[in-house]
Amino acid sequence: MTSLAVWAPAKLNLELKVLGKNDDGYHAIESVFQQIDIHDLLIAEIGKPFGLNVIGFDCGDLSSNTVIRAHRQIEQNFNKKIAVFYHLVKRIPPGSGLGGGSSDAAAVIRVLEHVVGAEVPFELALRISSDVPFFVYGGRVKVSGVGEVLCPEHDVVNEWYVVAWPGVNASTAAVYKTYDSVGGEGANALERAALTLYPELVAFKRKLAGVCEGWLMTGSGSAFFCKFDRQYDAYRVFNVVRTFSKWCSVAMPLYQL
Repeated sequence: MTSLAVWAPAKLNLELKVLGKNDDGYHAIESVFQQIDIHDLLIAEIGKPFGLNVIGFDCGDLSSNTVIRAHRQIEQNFNKKIAVFYHLVKRIPPGSGLGGGSSDAAAVIRVLEHVVGAEVPFELALRISSDVPFFVYGGRVKVSGVGEVLCPEHDVVNEWYVVAWPGVNASTAAVYKTYDSVGGEGANALERAALTLYPELVAFKRKLAGVCEGWLMTGSGSAFFCKFDRQYDAYRVFNVVRTFSKWCSVAMPLYQL
């Protein structure tokens, strides 16, 4: 029996524009995704009966977990049952906008490509979740459309991020639905919708602004991040912000070289 351990890194949206709503109900976006070194860990025991065990952050009903969904859809694609038991160490907060679920699905893709000896089609990765193709590629990428257009950015920058989560499990679908009513602007067009839907984020953002300037929400929320040029400054802010955050971490960018 073989075991594989695969990182499933988080991401930040350094900027996010919503360009409109398509006829199929999905929103077209333009965003810069940055993979960071905060990560879940997926351990796959190949040859054991299919299943999933999660430790760490609570993922709720496992039947809808992206690990389960990705595995089942890949089985259907290759028209075969694949025996793998997964252990997911969940370190990325759920509903934070850090992309943990999509990254976990991308980790499943890497595992099963190794098992079956063939690539998972791009269209299947996109069907699992719109962010999955980015996580399969990684690094810093300009993403547009509904996640299907990827333009890698190869400039390597030494920078640090403080990432703070208030403990709100935000619903991406609900935030986009609210966006349709209230609109948005600025570096992250979804922030107004998230603050409208989850008023507790307003108080959290106010506390962050009291520590330093420059905080942005990532994705559809509810985590915020701030960029620093010096590691010392990042940890100085981290030591304050962690006192009122449900979860907080310092991260560095990951690049696809």
